[in-house]
Amino acid sequence: MKPIIYLALVMVLASCKSTEPVKVPSLSEVHKIEVMVQRKVIAVITEKQKINELLTFINTNDSNWYRPWDTYPTPKITVMFRRSSDAPLLILWFGPNWVGGQSMPYGPKAPKLWKLEEEKMLKLKRLLSVNSL
Repeated sequence: MKPIIYLALVMVLASCKSTEPVKVPSLSEVHKIEVMVQRKVIAVITEKQKINELLTFINTNDSNWYRPWDTYPTPKITVMFRRSSDAPLLILWFGPNWVGGQSMPYGPKAPKLWKLEEEKMLKLKRLLSVNSL
């Protein structure tokens, strides 16, 4: 029985290993950022300075991405980084205590989760003006 428990533990730990970060678009690629709750746009960020702040924050903290070993959680907030053509470049999802992400267009890789310390999570939410959600 112990070998089965050991094997199951190894499989779970292996599936939660760190993975490559999502591809963060450049400032010149991002035309706007949409913030959505339940698929309804609640804010649109178009100011280049604000977009640059967000991209800089993501790039400087762009580690600790991993693939969940179980079902991907359901988000409360969706943040979409878009080109001028409205095509998505990057999606971030927020849950109560997690951030997920997916580079676009969808590729063969599944969405990832981003392990952020609480203070960094709060700063990211402040930059997106979703700290009260």
